[in-house]
Amino acid sequence: MKKLSICPGSVLRGFSTFLVAIFLAGGCARKEPSAPPPAAGTAASKSAEPNSFDEVTSRLDPGGSIYGYVSTAEWLNGLSGRIGDLRETIEGLPGVSSTDRDNIGHAFDVATHVIQNSGVEDVDGVGVSGIALEKGFYQTKVYLHKDASAKPGYLWSVFGESPHPLSELDWLPADTALAVFGDLDLAKIWEIVGKEADAASIVPAKAAMAQIDAHVKQATGTSLTDLLASLGGEQGFMVTLSDSSKVQLPIGNPPLEIPEPALLIAVKVKDDTLFDLIDKQFQKAPAQMQPIKTDEHGIRARTIQVPLPLPIVVSPTVARYGDYLIFSSTLELVKKIADVKDGKKPGIKTAPEFQRLSKNMPMDGNSFSFVSERFGEAARTIQERMMTMQANNNNGGNAAANALMQKLFTGQAPISAFSVGSNTRDGWFFISHGTREPSKAIVLSAVVAPAAIAAAMALPALAQAKSRSQSVACVNNLKQIGLAMRIWAMDHGDTFPTDFVSMKQELGTPRVLFCPMDKNAPAPGTVTWDNLDPSTISYQFVTTGLKTSSPGVASQVLVRCPIDGNVLMGDGSVTRGNNRNR
Repeated sequence: MKKLSICPGSVLRGFSTFLVAIFLAGGCARKEPSAPPPAAGTAASKSAEPNSFDEVTSRLDPGGSIYGYVSTAEWLNGLSGRIGDLRETIEGLPGVSSTDRDNIGHAFDVATHVIQNSGVEDVDGVGVSGIALEKGFYQTKVYLHKDASAKPGYLWSVFGESPHPLSELDWLPADTALAVFGDLDLAKIWEIVGKEADAASIVPAKAAMAQIDAHVKQATGTSLTDLLASLGGEQGFMVTLSDSSKVQLPIGNPPLEIPEPALLIAVKVKDDTLFDLIDKQFQKAPAQMQPIKTDEHGIRARTIQVPLPLPIVVSPTVARYGDYLIFSSTLELVKKIADVKDGKKPGIKTAPEFQRLSKNMPMDGNSFSFVSERFGEAARTIQERMMTMQANNNNGGNAAANALMQKLFTGQAPISAFSVGSNTRDGWFFISHGTREPSKAIVLSAVVAPAAIAAAMALPALAQAKSRSQSVACVNNLKQIGLAMRIWAMDHGDTFPTDFVSMKQELGTPRVLFCPMDKNAPAPGTVTWDNLDPSTISYQFVTTGLKTSSPGVASQVLVRCPIDGNVLMGDGSVTRGNNRNR
């Protein structure tokens, strides 16, 4: 559930199938401001069964393009019990051996125990709403309501137990284009896995955990449990795009120019355990690989020089700053966040785009995400250039499929969004501000996503089918050349020819002299024997001076295709090459 807070698109995509089901079932209502009052005798009925409708809808915004609620109590409450019923059914099937029955029973015991302790059965209602705060600017809410009196399960603890200040916003630079941060208690997850393995008596799982712990201790001198205990339960990443510095990527001609990117991953820690461990490993490296040490202005950093001609500045850095262990693409980015924190450089809170998105948004929560239009624009520019290159490399490929992929992946305008997720006493609440219209996002997720997946699956198949078809055509060309060579030899003392042009009477058309995969071949229908340039012919003579009666002629290669790897043998057969995947 935590991951649903990445951005409005990710929140909505996570519930797209669920919401479409609501629409189809008539369980989602959209409030129309001008709707007439119900006629006499048609007053709305009240549910005779209790549900969380009032609690969920009180947090939503009616009157927008999306407004829906579904009670999940019937689905989730008692789920572990229904799992038990399914177990009895499967165990009762004919032909199930006693050994299989024991294994099935053990698996169901584990599943039942995990479900009971996860807290998923406590979710009794889900709601979503989307409304325009102003033209082209929207607020989206998603609420997962749970029974506040129930014992907290794993889902309500490993992703943060209560909202807290989103402190990372205090040091994100103003040129941040993408940021995702949130709570995740890895130590608690490791503890839960151990408890579940013990409770279910899963011997292989317990043995594997012990082995992992032993390997970690042998390599670091510290147990995995102690390493995880040093973590602070928060982590995330950010990407910056510098408007003042551009880089050229070797994508197409001319190279593609984009704002210079930099990446930073931050893990909240309680102490120096992990940094000291990494620093100790660096000290064991050869002298020429020793990192540059930086210990100033509250930053302890170790930077590795990369002696490679990369288009982007990369100097991998591990640093300890404040409450965080940082992995950054450059030392300069670490220094920049320190300057932002100290007020020496502008931070994301001063950026007009973020100020608009964060207005009236909670600044306390368990997760947040931010995406700038600048990030979407850069990504779209790269996608468009790469798709154009792919189409050019495939000589246009399948025009319809290329157009579909262009529309699916580059047709949407870049969005900007800021989202916050909070684990409250009554459940998870997500709120987002952004430029993507909520109802369109849901419909696009339900319709475009499957189409995109299908297209992504189809394109390799289409490319592969095209490749095979072209390879078959190449083989047929070589077979025609082989037949022409034998006919020519019959009139020339059983000797094979040494060039292609001398066989123009036997070949009929020069088109067979060009492999379909030859990018330099003339367009079909434009080449004739009169304008043929022999230096442009795709195929190559390998062996000359042979007669049809020469010893071992059948195993001799006469002509080959350097593109496909196909070869024409002395007996007229063609052996398929392996130059390309087919």
